[in-house]
Amino acid sequence: MSLSTTSHTTSVGRLADKVAIITGSSSGIGRAIAPAYIREGAKVVCADQTPNARPEISHETTATTLELLQKEGGQDRSIVVKTDVSNAKDMEAVVEQAVKRFGRLDVYGRSITAFSFSRVIAYRPAIAWLITPALLPHHPSYTRLRRNHGTR
Repeated sequence: MSLSTTSHTTSVGRLADKVAIITGSSSGIGRAIAPAYIREGAKVVCADQTPNARPEISHETTATTLELLQKEGGQDRSIVVKTDVSNAKDMEAVVEQAVKRFGRLDVYGRSITAFSFSRVIAYRPAIAWLITPALLPHHPSYTRLRRNHGTR
């Protein structure tokens, strides 16, 4: 697992100071979501197997998603964590990195692209299954419940 960081710019918008993990952020929809979140003031954790776009999308290969985020003013509000969404340890690690870097987690955006329908069907439930245990302890309702009622 590798981690890349940038430096700070403050932004105001609908997502001001929200912390978001976006999977599949190197290409396609995830790549479009990440800079939009930065423009709206979010702190963005890009989670993908590679920082580079897929070569078949030629207009996306001129810059990495992190470089796009820097152009949008995402210095110090964006990181890239190399993540295999089919690996539970990677999913736990991306959540840990988000919380370690930004102090909490508010938004999880799932945007993976698979090359066949069968892979999409296989991945989507698996991702939800793998990330939920990592996300749950950082959800405000869960932490409030634990604080008020203790753990069992």
